[in-house]
Amino acid sequence: MPVVPADGSFSWVGPCETDTQLDCFESISALIGGAWVMAELTPRLSDPGSTLIDGQWVKNEPAPDWYGWFNREWRIPGLVNEDGSSTIATSGRIASPGTIDSRCSPLLPNEPCLPMLNISVTASTIDGFRMPWESGSKNCAWKSTNESSPYFGMCLREGHLQLGVKFRVTVRTSWILPTVVVSKTDETLVTVERLPQDGANRVTVEGTPYKTVGLGPGVDYKNDPNSRASWNDVIIKMQVLDGRYWRGGTYSKCAELPSLVVADNTWSPNSPTFSSSNGLELNVTNPHYDTDGTTPLEGRYNGIVPFLTASCLWGKDLNSKSQFIAEVIESSTGEKKAATTAVSVNAAELKISASGFTFSSPTIRVKSVTPSSTVSPKKITITCKKGKTIKKITSLKPKCAAGYKKV
Repeated sequence: MPVVPADGSFSWVGPCETDTQLDCFESISALIGGAWVMAELTPRLSDPGSTLIDGQWVKNEPAPDWYGWFNREWRIPGLVNEDGSSTIATSGRIASPGTIDSRCSPLLPNEPCLPMLNISVTASTIDGFRMPWESGSKNCAWKSTNESSPYFGMCLREGHLQLGVKFRVTVRTSWILPTVVVSKTDETLVTVERLPQDGANRVTVEGTPYKTVGLGPGVDYKNDPNSRASWNDVIIKMQVLDGRYWRGGTYSKCAELPSLVVADNTWSPNSPTFSSSNGLELNVTNPHYDTDGTTPLEGRYNGIVPFLTASCLWGKDLNSKSQFIAEVIESSTGEKKAATTAVSVNAAELKISASGFTFSSPTIRVKSVTPSSTVSPKKITITCKKGKTIKKITSLKPKCAAGYKKV
């Protein structure tokens, strides 16, 4: 049965150390050469850093809740990241309702955390691997201070995962009902298994990471028509949202139904909305141009809505004969944007795709539509006579044959 989490709790999510541990990464794997290759957990941790004391650098003693205990490194044999390594790093955090903690959002430290499980998988940086921002910007929070580094004084980003590789991430949760899963992956697939412990679930998300972008300070992507990305990313970002708290609990009646999945290639995490008039919507944001300042960024989106969940949201029984439309709307004007959209249905779910649209802040909208009813034209019967011969003619526009007269 679902359980109600304690208000105001925050925790980092690390690897599962036992078969019964919850709120942890159970496994990571990658599809390499047509086979799933399991990641091997390494013993390495991020350096907790040092403090200058009386002219000497003293290594910091990690606190019990230090993120380094939980942000762990894994190795996937055969994986080739941007730096040529086969190592990845996982990090995650989970926050219950009513939590206010700057670790949820350092930019909004006094705002309540969204109740969710937040997951990321990146190329490992334990050996200090970083790449400069493609935009060449020097306005950033993370700048190399190592004078011996070729990147000294430059803005840095994390290395990319191997492009085009599908990953599978499995986590265990103690209380989250995975009603909505938001990801930055293509061909996103989510499976959920209830575990023996009350409220516990095993959630598996797989997909191929989209190429996304990052923004440095001062990028005004909403108001600057010439805004451009600061760097590119090939990383995995996922959010698992509990339907009891999604959008303030408006759709809590649907919380225990199969997971709704939305995924896009934008820089920011986005939570979908739903309304009876506009249907399922996802507002996405990106700068207008890629890092070169000349190539427009093109949006990509994919989604899956099981019919049980769709029927709960739309408030009517939906099935494989139901009809839907997808469109991309310019949020600031309400006008339709040029895009390639499709909604396909099968016996279990509807699948949504949208691509080819531009930014800065469009909305992808999926609506259920009622098929237009058509009235069949009424056939008419006339009587035709030729001498003593009488015939009845029935058609849309009946006419008597030659030599016959209508009577």
